[in-house]
Amino acid sequence: MLIVNIKNCEAKSVQTPGTANTSVKWLLSAEQGVPNFEMRCFEIEKGGRTRYGFHPYEHEVLVLEGEGILNGEDRKEKIKPYDAIYIAPDEPHQFVNDGDETLKIICVIPKGKEDHLK
Repeated sequence: MLIVNIKNCEAKSVQTPGTANTSVKWLLSAEQGVPNFEMRCFEIEKGGRTRYGFHPYEHEVLVLEGEGILNGEDRKEKIKPYDAIYIAPDEPHQFVNDGDETLKIICVIPKGKEDHLK
């Protein structure tokens, strides 16, 4: 069993082109020995965003704090705390903080798929 407190995880600025005012905390990762999935917390500051893009693996997301917009290929959805979100493989998406406080989301992905953000 492994328990990690989000407050003890290092925040790293996300430098991916198209991303602004966003950091990531790796909560559970391959480096800790998890076998299948990795869990991160993205913190998107007011006015910030993730890049608009897609990848060949799914994401499961839970909004912890703040509000924002989830941009998709042909729609935009308002998101708020406690919304659970499934993003299918190859589905275009982007998280935008249009609220007044930091947008914090938990994102689970298959192990090893975004090592470039570590």
